[in-house]
Amino acid sequence: MWHELLAGEVIDVYGRVKDEYAEQMRVLSNPDIEVSLSITRWHDDDTLREMVASLVRQGSTWVGATTHGWAAKPHDVSALAGNNGAPPESAESSAPAELPAEVVLSTLGDMGRDMALSTLTEVILGLAGELESADIDPVHGRRDELLAAVGSCLGGAGLADLFGMGMSAHQAEVVAAAGNPMAPMLTVGVVEYPEQTCGNTVLCLIDTEYGRVMSTTEFLGGHWSDQIETWLTIAPADRARVTAELATLLERSAAGVQWDHRRAM
Repeated sequence: MWHELLAGEVIDVYGRVKDEYAEQMRVLSNPDIEVSLSITRWHDDDTLREMVASLVRQGSTWVGATTHGWAAKPHDVSALAGNNGAPPESAESSAPAELPAEVVLSTLGDMGRDMALSTLTEVILGLAGELESADIDPVHGRRDELLAAVGSCLGGAGLADLFGMGMSAHQAEVVAAAGNPMAPMLTVGVVEYPEQTCGNTVLCLIDTEYGRVMSTTEFLGGHWSDQIETWLTIAPADRARVTAELATLLERSAAGVQWDHRRAM
């Protein structure tokens, strides 16, 4: 990260933050809540590339930081996917030959809960780019069972295990496509400070040949253990559903319903 900050002229060679970035770095270095985003996508040169972004809140002030990679532009037909899980050799070229080492800082401003939720949704969907939501009735089940059934399908056993979980043919096809390791994915999680505790819900947007789906993983039990219950929901990734799930993700963290969490130090 130091090299990216230096290359982006956020700090000087002595590690001192430049005046114009002082407020942003103050928030980034001492946050209450961090919404972390990661985009992974296979490109036409058969490489897996990643873009990482953090949306950080201190008090009511939000700052965004993006490092590495690329971001889809509005109305970009390649969106998150580009190849929607197709083999790299059949994908259209949409990535630069070399990824610049840089950090992009953005001041999102002072925002209450509702405005912050709307802004975070816009940022997430903006990074993902535009793609039609998949037409699928939501699927909900134990994560290990769903992943085992998807793994069996991808291993060549067909859709029988997914049918056995009560899915229709279309649901099974979409769920199997979402489980394709080649499928581009945007992952959203929450980290709470100062303990750096991860929230118990993870949200993913996955692009498939059937459109974009959203998966929500819930870790129930409060602590990481062999007894923890993990549930997975796969549903259409329309704007209203993404906003609702993002609100739930944050409200289940120490941020609380009104997002009043503040770090002690």
